[in-house]
Amino acid sequence: MIKYISRVSIQASILLNVLFGGKLNQTVSATQHQRKRDGKINFAWLIDSIFFWDTEHCMEAWIKWKIIHNAINSHTKVYRNAY
Repeated sequence: MIKYISRVSIQASILLNVLFGGKLNQTVSATQHQRKRDGKINFAWLIDSIFFWDTEHCMEAWIKWKIIHNAINSHTKVYRNAY
C-alpha cells in the first residue's frame, strides 16, 4: 500500500508540474532544483524542508530525472537511426 501511495504521489507531482508548464515526466521537486541551479525564484528550500528526512530531496529528484531523460533520449536516437 505504501508503494502504491508513493507512485500516486509521484504521478500527481508530475501532473501538477506539467499543468504549470514544466517538462514532461519531471516532478515539481526536480523543476524547483533546476530553477535553483538557474538562479531563478524557486521553492526548493520549502520542499526540502517538507521532506526533512530526505536531505537534498529536490537535487536527488532532479538527478533521477536527468538519468531517465538521458536514457530515453539515447534510446530514441538509436531507434531513429535503425530506420
